[in-house]
Amino acid sequence: MHGKLAPPGPHAPDIADYLSKMLPRPSSRRLALWEIEGGTRCSIIGTCLSDHDLLTAIHKNEVQLDRRARSYDIHSHCVRAAGQCSPLSRTLTKMLDRRFAGAIRLIGRCETDGEMGSIWKRLCDNGQIAAGYWAIMSHTHVPDSIKVRVFGEVHMLSHLNGHDANQLALRLAEADRKNADLEARLRRCEQAKRDALAERDAARAALAATAASSSVTLRRAAFSVKGADGRLQHKLAKCERALLSARARARHAEETIGRMTARPLQPRRPTAKETRLPDRNAPSPIPAPLPLRRILYLGGRTSVVPHLREAAAARKAAFLHHDGGIEDGLHRIEEMIEGCDAVICPVDCISHGACRMAKAACQRLNKRFLPIATASRSGFERALDELSRQATVTRLSADHSRGHVW
Repeated sequence: MHGKLAPPGPHAPDIADYLSKMLPRPSSRRLALWEIEGGTRCSIIGTCLSDHDLLTAIHKNEVQLDRRARSYDIHSHCVRAAGQCSPLSRTLTKMLDRRFAGAIRLIGRCETDGEMGSIWKRLCDNGQIAAGYWAIMSHTHVPDSIKVRVFGEVHMLSHLNGHDANQLALRLAEADRKNADLEARLRRCEQAKRDALAERDAARAALAATAASSSVTLRRAAFSVKGADGRLQHKLAKCERALLSARARARHAEETIGRMTARPLQPRRPTAKETRLPDRNAPSPIPAPLPLRRILYLGGRTSVVPHLREAAAARKAAFLHHDGGIEDGLHRIEEMIEGCDAVICPVDCISHGACRMAKAACQRLNKRFLPIATASRSGFERALDELSRQATVTRLSADHSRGHVW
């Protein structure tokens, strides 16, 4: 029948649940500022509106207020005016509704306490505490338990903000103190810099004055040094001329000795006794004594040195040996050359540096220097024979120059 409810069938839902769904949902009415409790009204104005917002509403309603009023005086006046329905309280309510319309719609669609708590947490996480606070406190369908919890959280946030402001003020004071200290240190550094620059300029001026006063003394000293330098230059030129003359005489003597050495000696005709065939059983002839008594052998092989010493001893010559820098130092070469009569140098078993050093020392000390091709006993013996022949030729040339007849 029309207008009557049909009885539920065997599978129909419960009648109470059915009726609760069919009945219209109660509307969520909202409260104005003057309808909210006084303590909550004070926290709403302090949390959701700034001093600029309060002054804007006051000027809009042409409320007379002392120009020397502080932020607390403005806040107190607006809280007292919001306690009753007045133009200022209506303006503040409209300002809150217009600014936080989105949060008001979100809270208005909530049906359970859980949804309200979730919306409040999401708004807090997004930094919209003022929007959520006004939306929850102005809706009548929000339970008092949620309003009390939200009021407590906002109240504690105000305390935390006060503590943070105190800490910020302390840090600011400390920063101001450090800044003043740094400025004082900077001023001291600048003063020290100016003093150092002044001291530097004074030192430069004193140095310039000293240099100007000593310039005359320096010029006089330069004249005296120039005279002494002229005398030394004269002596040096004289010594250089003497050295050039000595070198010329030495070259002339070397050329004369070279020509005399290149002239072959007339061989003596052997006697009949000397032309006899040699006896095979006769012992080998003993080499003639070497006119040069001290022979320096430079380089060579260590295993051959004893045989070379025997060959030198057979010619009545003292044998000196230097390994060419392998174990003995190169600095001893010139010292050993000074104590010998001739130097024999195997070029295949010596360093170039030692060979050049020995040759230069022999030229300077007027010693005989004879390089040989190989570091063998036979080569050493041939070198000894060559030194003996050169010594004989030199002696004969000297005797001939003195007028001896052969």
